[in-house]
Amino acid sequence: MNRHFKLTLFILVPLLFFFNATNVMAQEGKKVTINMKNASLKEVFNAIEKQTTYRFSYRNVVVDSKENITISKTNATVSSILDEVLAGIGLSYSIVSEKSIVISDKSPVPENTGRGNPRKLSGSVKDTNGESVVGANVKEIGTNNGIITDIDGRFTLNVSNDAILQVSYIGYVTQEIQINNQTSLEILLKEDALGLEEIVVVGYGTQRKSDVTGAISSVGKSTLKEVPSINISQSMQGRVAGVSIQQTATRPGADSQIRIRGTRSLTASNDPLIVVDDIPFAGKLNDIASEDIKSVNILKDASSTAIYGSRGANGVILITTDRANTYTKPQVSYNGYTGISTVAKKYEMLNAEEFIELRTLSGYQAGSPYLPQEEQYFTTGKSFDWQDEMYKTASVNNHDLTFRAGSEAVQGSLGLNYYDETSVLPGQDFSRFSLRGAVDLKINNWLKVGYNTQNAFSLTNGEGVSTVALYSMLAFSPLVNPYDADGKPVVKPLSPRDDAYSPLLLKDKSLWEEERKRFNTVNALYGEIQFTPDLKYRINLGLNYYHDQYGEYYSSASSFKSGSTSSANLSTITAYNYTIENLLYYDKTLAGKHKIGATLMYSLEDNYFEYITAEGLDLAADYMKYHNLGMANDGVTFDGNLQSYQRRTLLSYMGRLNYGYDGKYMATFTLRSDGASVLALGKKWHTYPALSLAWNVNRESFLSNVEALDLLKIRLGYGQTSNQSVTPYATMGSLGQTRYNFGNDLVYGYNTSTLSNANLGWEYTNSYNMGIDFNLWSRLSGTLDLYLQKTNDLLVSQRLPYSSGVSNSIMVNVGKTRNKGMELTLHSDNIVSRTKGALAWKTDFNFYLNRNELVSLSSGITEDVSNGWFVGHPIDVIYDYKNWVSGKKTKPLKPLNSVSNPATSSWKTTTTTDSFHRPTVTSSARLSRTLKWV
Repeated sequence: MNRHFKLTLFILVPLLFFFNATNVMAQEGKKVTINMKNASLKEVFNAIEKQTTYRFSYRNVVVDSKENITISKTNATVSSILDEVLAGIGLSYSIVSEKSIVISDKSPVPENTGRGNPRKLSGSVKDTNGESVVGANVKEIGTNNGIITDIDGRFTLNVSNDAILQVSYIGYVTQEIQINNQTSLEILLKEDALGLEEIVVVGYGTQRKSDVTGAISSVGKSTLKEVPSINISQSMQGRVAGVSIQQTATRPGADSQIRIRGTRSLTASNDPLIVVDDIPFAGKLNDIASEDIKSVNILKDASSTAIYGSRGANGVILITTDRANTYTKPQVSYNGYTGISTVAKKYEMLNAEEFIELRTLSGYQAGSPYLPQEEQYFTTGKSFDWQDEMYKTASVNNHDLTFRAGSEAVQGSLGLNYYDETSVLPGQDFSRFSLRGAVDLKINNWLKVGYNTQNAFSLTNGEGVSTVALYSMLAFSPLVNPYDADGKPVVKPLSPRDDAYSPLLLKDKSLWEEERKRFNTVNALYGEIQFTPDLKYRINLGLNYYHDQYGEYYSSASSFKSGSTSSANLSTITAYNYTIENLLYYDKTLAGKHKIGATLMYSLEDNYFEYITAEGLDLAADYMKYHNLGMANDGVTFDGNLQSYQRRTLLSYMGRLNYGYDGKYMATFTLRSDGASVLALGKKWHTYPALSLAWNVNRESFLSNVEALDLLKIRLGYGQTSNQSVTPYATMGSLGQTRYNFGNDLVYGYNTSTLSNANLGWEYTNSYNMGIDFNLWSRLSGTLDLYLQKTNDLLVSQRLPYSSGVSNSIMVNVGKTRNKGMELTLHSDNIVSRTKGALAWKTDFNFYLNRNELVSLSSGITEDVSNGWFVGHPIDVIYDYKNWVSGKKTKPLKPLNSVSNPATSSWKTTTTTDSFHRPTVTSSARLSRTLKWV
């Protein structure tokens, strides 16, 4: 056995024994009180679910027709209730875990039907992640012969030689399998994308998909893994209607800009809130390894986001990380991929012949149009392509190792991840090391605690390379030889006409350095107390901390300085925030039809931020770089206008009420009140409501005979959200530092740089949403949403006239904007795979249209040319000549078009013959392996 593998086992075995310390035990003794008359069997199941952690699975078993059940029990066990209500109606039950009860037809030993001699068939049922499916229903079609899978997902059944097996489980696609004289089977179940019982994270809780009243989109783990990427924003790009994700830079490790339903604010933040495992996340998506994420749910309308108050003004991204399940056997999983990338298309530039023709036609430098080095080079008939010389083949590597184990009492996981990506430009790369862990501990029937941690250390090099490299390699002449006789780069290829240094010097890292070191840790601790089956208390404690250090050094001989004085800079950011949330949940079902849920919350969030930066000029030696600014010959500068300290707090109260009647009519009402420390006295608090309604039309009697219709739901929603995204102390004004000559000395003086604003308050948005969800033939599903958002009292950074004597702008509440749009999502399962390796074909399509408009500005003005704001036009416009005409007849400047009103569509079709198929980038390979202790 490999020495390293032995060492790994030595470390892991004690941990795995700890995780598996408690034996698997179901809760057959759970006490339930039930009093129902003339109820259906489904209503009885719902009543039990409300008082326990159990969920019933009865796919392919008819339960709605089992009516006229009358039962009255007080503090009775679940088993005794089921024994009574199922007696004599041909159904049986099996409690397979503390969360799952499977209802099935009674399964007598099959008789010889004449189709062949009975044989013993054994097998296992797993999902696409290789996890055992506990409680799956395995049945021989045409008979009452069936069984459910055990805790390991295994089954044994006597069947005829030519039997056809039907395998089903809630939330998965039902499969039919021809036995063909096989004695063992390995069956893989795929998630049912159209499943109406899918659980959706809605913020501070979950709901069944059929009960959701707001505009919520979900992206599962399998979808996120289809695109190898540094973070989930790239994996989600084009997958969710109404969500625009754009890369703001091409360098490795660059962040993405995310906009949910367009842009609303002019100068305040338009970024969505990111919540990881119920705790608001203050870091970057790059800090979270994609392998850690189980699912992503996006809250888009105000009725959904109002529960997060002002933090959710621009939408909410809910991230749920992967954890061990109750019955997870000890296992080690490896997932990795590697790939290469090249420039897809170079910029189209002139070659030597075309460049000479252009100069000849333009009359450039008549009499002496070429430098001596240009004449010497192009007489040889050569042409130099700077892009070919600069670009290189980049690489990407990702390695993830995960350990999981779980019992009824303890579930735990530990994960390690390493990600590395290089760029096609020299000196640019990004690497990240991640450590994650989670443990859930069930102390007894009424107390549960848990802890999870996400830790990441990343290194980013060459953030500013693109600026220097791209301009130089596109602007330099193709007529010069960039190398001297010794093969070294010519420092100034265009001298004496141009003193710019060659971009090829970027390949010499001894002349420059740009390095960012970032450490981020996100920790969450929770505790749950189950007072009664209907009443639960939960406390969430979250702590985020990150330290960011950026250092840069540019030698005088580098491409960045082109002969000017060398410089070095060192900047650090230290930030943390903590969150305390107290939540009270109440859920109850009355008379089997009235479903009531209530959530109350009190929370506090505190944020600390400190930024320190210093610069040194004329360093003593290149090898010192930025590591000792005190050795700068021209001294060290601490610019007081650049240092920053910020502290902000948010205090919140929230209440949410859910009501549902008979699975047909649902309503959600939310009331949230926030107090923000960054706003003016008397303006700190704002309270806003939200209401959403939904109607499952397909459950009405007049549509009961429409077999093709699985779901038709109409949703209506209204809500108000607010935005307090301004820097702390914006209401108080600030002082700036200025240097003066005082005799022969240089001294510092102070002046008012920002005026105070005692009236600075909330920017708020009224939002309206109408949506339709449908599901046809269990093959085609879709969602259509129309929305309108009106934003008032915009937080605007307004510059004052220079005559005021104040250099900086002041934050004020002025103006209005309007956002409206349409979102359409379609999914179809064209061919459903029944067994491993069978052909499968599905199609996803989404389209969304967003139109925003600046409705008004301050004091009745219609345009602000310096900021590019024009009343009656979109927020972000290209301001230029609409038409260009030579001579005197030129048309006035007008807004040309918008960059913030996209109409975007995405279409994807996937065909596969392998259940484990996972598309990756071109020229990449992925390896996944899971080891389990059995």
